[in-house]
Amino acid sequence: ILDEALIWKILDINGENIHEGELPKIRIPNKGLTDAGEILFPLGSLKSSDKLRITLSLKSSGYSNSYSIWVYPARLTAKTNGDIFVASRLSNDVLAKLRDGEKVLLFPKYADVKNNSVGGLFIPEFWNYGMFKGISEWVKKPVSPGTLGILTDPEHPIFNSFPTDFHTNWQWFSIIKASNPLILNKTDKEFRPIVQTIDNLERNYKLGLIFEFAVGNGKLLVCMSRLDEMTGKPEAVALYNSIMNYMLSESFNPSYSVDEKLLKELFK
Repeated sequence: ILDEALIWKILDINGENIHEGELPKIRIPNKGLTDAGEILFPLGSLKSSDKLRITLSLKSSGYSNSYSIWVYPARLTAKTNGDIFVASRLSNDVLAKLRDGEKVLLFPKYADVKNNSVGGLFIPEFWNYGMFKGISEWVKKPVSPGTLGILTDPEHPIFNSFPTDFHTNWQWFSIIKASNPLILNKTDKEFRPIVQTIDNLERNYKLGLIFEFAVGNGKLLVCMSRLDEMTGKPEAVALYNSIMNYMLSESFNPSYSVDEKLLKELFK
């Protein structure tokens, strides 16, 4: 049994200490869970989305643990802008706008691309996809999408308003669950999505969750998560806004070009 006081600190994404305090001394038995107290701190000074880290340490010994949380501005709403055409289907209208040099943000409907996509899965598939696929089919249960999380670049300007790691973390939970990554095997070997869903080693598809193309004179950004329908999820709204900010900036300049024929094949 320990008689200890707990020191708590709140650190921002750069490791700077923004709040700290001390919980009253308590008796902590060496079993089960102990309610140590409540941590309260103001968030009014945070003007943009941020990743914070809560650290708890024993005052006498210094033993500690830390926990990540993500915070988003209150009353955050999805931005719209007339300079960006938002669509849910690769229609003739979308293709015409791309020919005319416009910017298009596409949220494909699952039913339209179900033959060239996989389901969204937050947890990584276990080590043997083939075995578990076979078991699921044998007992007539749904087969897992079989993917292994996401890979992305935190320094990419699309994430200027949406802090992220290079790997899956909890702010992606609802976003991934509402996704169906597109199979991009027909793109060149060098092409990589902005957010790539990692496939299992047995299938090894190139899967895109967020990616961009230059199409004719236009610029196309595709998000395979239905952010436009997730107005009640602050993390989804924050990512939507970060995408819009990126598309309105000079940084949005896709280097990989595809023609309309390949585009139609991908979204058939």
